Amino acid sequence: FRKQIQALSDAGYNTITLEQLRDYVYNGTPLPEKPIVLTFDDGYEDNFTNVLPLLEKYDMKATVFLISDMIGTEGHLSEEQIREMAASGRIHFGSHTKSHQKLYALGSDEMELELVESRRRIEELTGMKVTALAYPNGVCDAAAELAAAENGYLYCYTTDRPSESYYDNTRLPRSYVMRDTDMADFLKILE
Repeated sequence: FRKQIQALSDAGYNTITLEQLRDYVYNGTPLPEKPIVLTFDDGYEDNFTNVLPLLEKYDMKATVFLISDMIGTEGHLSEEQIREMAASGRIHFGSHTKSHQKLYALGSDEMELELVESRRRIEELTGMKVTALAYPNGVCDAAAELAAAENGYLYCYTTDRPSESYYDNTRLPRSYVMRDTDMADFLKILE
């Protein structure tokens, strides 16, 4: 990750928040040169111990999509860490649902619970409005898209690869990068 962040910095990329991206799309608010959004799913503790210090070092920002039931469990972010990350101004938070169940496999009531309870808990912890969702496993169906929109999510992310295809706000693509992604492959993703 350190090498990837260094590569982004060296190549002149500037991280932006999901809110900045939204303001650009809907209001034409200017973005810095070579904007990029960094996102992390699940809310692992290393987002605090490894990611936050590197973001501070390289003057970058990111969004962490939290599984609210995992907050405070072994290997995941604690409430205190989440509050500290939110206060830093470097980390913004979105929902990765309450328990990371595949939304498309749930009934409408269960789906609503996953979406509403997660957002409520994250907003209570951070004091920030949560309007973004990363679908569990990056997968959704029409029912999940509709439920997300009906329950206050303005932007919903998949792990679909970006393409020339049209995406609406309920199925936004992201490029999937792992720690062990080869540096040449990592840089190619950015093109």
